Amino acid sequence: MTNEFKLTRKQQKVVDVVENEDDKKRLIENMRRNWEWENSLEGVDYDLELTAVPEDMRYTIVSAVHKLPRKIRGFVFQKVFFISIEEKGGQCWHKQNACPWAIVLGDKADESVVAHEIAHAHLGHKINRGGMEVEISLRQENEACSLTKQWGFSGCGTEVNKDLLEAIERKKSK
Repeated sequence: MTNEFKLTRKQQKVVDVVENEDDKKRLIENMRRNWEWENSLEGVDYDLELTAVPEDMRYTIVSAVHKLPRKIRGFVFQKVFFISIEEKGGQCWHKQNACPWAIVLGDKADESVVAHEIAHAHLGHKINRGGMEVEISLRQENEACSLTKQWGFSGCGTEVNKDLLEAIERKKSK
């Protein structure tokens, strides 16, 4: 995340239309304040609209999303909702609706697991739970782990869970 405010091209075009210098300064100051809010933990929390999540998991999710690149945060705000259950790890489900990605997090999930599940969603890795077709591949796990590392996270969300993949492979071969 960049730590300094810079006008986007679109914002600059709006500022350029304003003729009065004092009005321009006020407009830029308002844009800067809005940017600071959007990039604060409070702003991320507000935009996530978390409802089905306990307070300690809420902080973990908000903190993880806050660390994501701005474009990825926009994806999360628009296309992801979070659910917390009393279980380890996390899962990412895809549904055909207005908010297509459900990320289900266990109560032991850390920021890297949250980011890992967001990476699955962002990369378009789909799990069809309705038909019980669970398509998790080593390639998909490696992609999600790699992207999570690129975003600056460390922890279990950046490492492939080989035990899980082996169990799935055994189940497939039966």
